Amino acid sequence: MKIKIYLVTILLILASCSGVKKYLIKPEEFEGWTLTNWEVYKSEEEFKNVLKDNFNMYNGYGLTRIINQVLTSPEFKIIKIEMYFTEDKAGARGLYQRYRSFSQIPIGEEGSDSPGFVSFYRGICFVNIIGKRNLSGKNLYLKKSLNG
Repeated sequence: MKIKIYLVTILLILASCSGVKKYLIKPEEFEGWTLTNWEVYKSEEEFKNVLKDNFNMYNGYGLTRIINQVLTSPEFKIIKIEMYFTEDKAGARGLYQRYRSFSQIPIGEEGSDSPGFVSFYRGICFVNIIGKRNLSGKNLYLKKSLNG
């Protein structure tokens, strides 16, 4: 239940897309889960390092900031949240278009899911939420988490 509430809280925060501090994962809201990684990238050089071969594709949409967060459970379940901020809504929608052919779900302005991940965009922010390691029924788990 805590996971569902927390991920819904993340989505509500994303609706405003303001202030880096608001995007911090709060481990105390996740019973037993731990924030194992949190990174913010703000420069073109940092984007190149983190995106590697995908840099040109992503940078073409006017990236301004990338935030990556990783949550790990005691059972070694992992949720990775990737947030890509762009100069405008068209940039975020452009990043999302690569995932549009997957199953559409009602999240953000447009959202989709496929086994192991959920993606969507809202405003100037494109988001990937990825389930890794030992998550049976990964997309079902993520969709339940997002939909409360």
